[in-house]
Amino acid sequence: MNKESMGFPEQERIIEQILKTVELETGVNRSDFISNSRKEIYLEARKKATKLLIVEAQLSDDGIAKVLGVSKSTANTYRNSLGFHRRY
Repeated sequence: MNKESMGFPEQERIIEQILKTVELETGVNRSDFISNSRKEIYLEARKKATKLLIVEAQLSDDGIAKVLGVSKSTANTYRNSLGFHRRY
């Protein structure tokens, strides 16, 4: 199922579930995602969230940036570091 065929409430539910999963696995919550901290634990949590947001919610860099509170270029850097290529 791609993003276009997924209803907005469904995608929102998936995003919330992803953030809960990342919080349980890493101890980093959503408010920490939007901090400017470069602590390793926060970076790893953002990367884990990015991977799940790409695979499960099928978000673009723009969508990932909005969810994580980072710039679009930072979201793209996370995507690239995980071996995903930007979709055009």
